[in-house]
Parts: sequence; C-alpha cells; structure tokens
Amino acid sequence: MSFKFAVVVAAILSATSVFAVDLELATGGIRLRAVRDPVAGDCSIEFLHDGRVVQTYASRKPISLSLDGRRIDGTYSDVRLEKDSLVCSGVIDSDSGTRFRFHDRFMRMSSETFKLSRIVEIERASENDHAFGTLFGLQIASDGAIDDFEFFVPAIWYRTNFETKMSGELAAHSDDQHFMFREDRLPLPVVAARETASGRTVSLIHCDADPTTFAGEGRVDHAVDQRMQFGSLGVRQRGGVALTFMFPGSEGERNHVLHRARKTWAHRSHPVTIGVRHRYDLLFAFSTTPSYPKAVQRCWRQAFDAYHPKLRPVDIKRTFDGLIETLDHYWAG
Repeated sequence: MSFKFAVVVAAILSATSVFAVDLELATGGIRLRAVRDPVAGDCSIEFLHDGRVVQTYASRKPISLSLDGRRIDGTYSDVRLEKDSLVCSGVIDSDSGTRFRFHDRFMRMSSETFKLSRIVEIERASENDHAFGTLFGLQIASDGAIDDFEFFVPAIWYRTNFETKMSGELAAHSDDQHFMFREDRLPLPVVAARETASGRTVSLIHCDADPTTFAGEGRVDHAVDQRMQFGSLGVRQRGGVALTFMFPGSEGERNHVLHRARKTWAHRSHPVTIGVRHRYDLLFAFSTTPSYPKAVQRCWRQAFDAYHPKLRPVDIKRTFDGLIETLDHYWAG
C-alpha cells in the first residue's frame, strides 16, 4: 500500500513572521498531528484513528517524567517536518533547577504504524533532584472504562483475566488503576487493546530493546541505577484508559519483584546526573480487527517481525522434560 503524506500548515501572517499552528503526518488511514497552542505558542501531538482523536498520556502534554515520586508533564517548544518524520523537542525544568531535554522523532513506518525514537538528556542537574524516569502513553479512551476493551500482554493478560482470578496474576483485579509489567518477564514487549464494540485496535511495542540490569536489583523497593535499561508496559485506567510505557521499568500497582509486598510499586529510576543514558524506541500500530483472536494474531506478528528473532538450536527433549517438571510442581490437582 502506498503511503499518504500530508502536510497542513495553517498560518497567521504578520509583518515579520509565519505562525504555524498545525502540522500533519499520515500513513494509511492514521494521522499524526502536531497542534500549536495559539496563545502559549507551544505544541502537543495527537493521533487520529477512524475519526477519533487519540491523545498522549497527559492530554496536550506529550512529554512526561517522574522525578522523585512526582509526575511532571510538558509540551514541545519546537516541531518541524524532516522528510517522513515529525521532529519535536521540549524541556521540563524541575523546581530545583534540573533541566530535562526531550528529543522526539516520530516516523511513519508501514501502513498505519508510527515509530517514536526518544532521547532524553539532562542539560543541568540540581543536587536536590535524585531519581527520574520518563513515560509515554496513548489515551485509547478519554471517558471509557477498562471493561470496554479486550487486552493482550503476552504471558500475562488475555482478553480480561478478571473472570479467571488466577492466583498471583498481575492483571486479575479490575479496580486497580495501573497495570504495569516489566518487559523482562514478557516473551515480547508489547501491549495491545481492542475496543469490543468497534474493533478498533491499538498496540504499543518497545522495539530494539536492550533490557539489561544488574545482580541484586530485584531485592529493593526503589532501585536507582543507569545500568537498568529495561522498560515496562501496560495499562492505566484513571480518567480514561491509556496504553503506557515507562522507562526504566517500574512495576505496579501489583508486582512480582518484591515478594513481601505484592500490592505496591517496585520503582525503578535513573539517577539525575549529566550524561546518563536514557533513550528508547516505540512502535504504535492502529487497526480495526473483527475479533479478539485476530487482534492478538496481528499484534503478536507485528512485535515478532519487529525483532526478527534468530533461530537457535534447542534440546527439545530436555525442554519438554523441564516443562513437565514445572507443571508437575505447580499442578494443584
């Protein structure tokens, strides 16, 4: 399918300037639009999917971070088009004077798929700020409920999970507000949601991941270390429903990291120091699927193709015996 590319520039002309208020990048039937606030002059982004607006995690504020337990959201100060990409930059300043600069590049990929490449730099650091992480999300419903959707997180969440109430399951309680899962416990880092009534399907994939960590990281409530390069993916139901990615990967509001405290967050952060490595790439895919199995098949294939895993020789008998031993150990009969 050929790509559709559209650039819409609405301008207010004065004696000295052209004030761009709208830029648009499209692939297939999905549009990514940068909207400039005509008063403040800053920018936000939004996706258009089947005529519906899909906002970012914080509406009209596309850059978000958690700093010492407090969330701060911001906007882009500069947005421009470079070939098939929308290049955006913005800063978030803490009350103590730390400056975080976000470099975001949104690229059109295959039909109805976009890629975000994000780099966050600390331009100046205050000794009063200690730990931070960033996040990105898509609000798939601004006023809907989690029961309006069927979800897919491989090995963790299938359709709802709320009916089965599996023991120890991270996605078994429909009244939780956050369902965030470390990607290093997933076969592939993907989260997807399908709206049951319409079939609208959105998936979020952490591509090109390098989910490294260090020994002993899993034993602390809040680890702060730049060696952690894994993320977490999941769903937020708070003022709507959003697919979410956090980096590094905090897990909550239930976790399988802290065995003594399951119903809490296992926070993971990077130190507030100049030069810390903080970057990631995300894929967003939009579609309309006729059923939940078709949605799972499509989203899994997209994630699988993004990684192109190599074929490796496996001792099939040893693997089979190990699986049987695992089932025998945990079988409650």
